[in-house]
Amino acid sequence: MKRLMIIVLVAAAGLAVSTPLWASGHSAPMVIPAAAFHNDGEDPNGFYFNQNGYLEGDGTGVKMFAGAHLPQGATVESLTLYAVDGTDACDLPSVTAWLFRVPVGEAQLSEMVGVATDGASSAIQEPTSSSITDGVIDNLFYRYFVRVDFCAATHKFLAVAIDYSE
Repeated sequence: MKRLMIIVLVAAAGLAVSTPLWASGHSAPMVIPAAAFHNDGEDPNGFYFNQNGYLEGDGTGVKMFAGAHLPQGATVESLTLYAVDGTDACDLPSVTAWLFRVPVGEAQLSEMVGVATDGASSAIQEPTSSSITDGVIDNLFYRYFVRVDFCAATHKFLAVAIDYSE
C-alpha cells in the first residue's frame, strides 16, 4: 500500500511540473459558449437555446452578443467560430461571428476580425481567421464584444474561441 501511495505521489508531482502551453507566453483560448450570448432585442423570438448547449434560429435573422473580457496587453491571434450551417436558404446564408472593439466613451465600433461558415453542411464547421486589426488589448480605452448572426433552424451556434498571447 505504501509503495502504491509513493507511486501516486511521484506521478502527481510529475504532472505538476509539466508546463502547460499557456505558461510559456501563449494563453489558453478564451472560449465563449452559446449560453453566454444574449439577443439584441430586435427579434426576441428569433432563436432558441437548445438543451444540448447551442443556439438555433427560427428562420429570420438574429444577432447575439457577448462581452469579450481579455487581459490587458494581450494580443489577439485568431477568432474561431463553432457552428453548423445546415442551409444557404435564409436571410443570412451563413453563421457569422465578429470581434469588435469600441472606445469606452464613444459608440464608434471597429471590427477586429470576422469569420463565417462556408456552405450548407450538417457537420460542425470551424472557420478561423488570424487577420486581426488592432490586436493588442487596451482595456483602459476600449471595450470588446463578440457578435454572432444566424437565422435558420438548421443554423446551430455552439461557441467562439479567441486565441491570444500575453
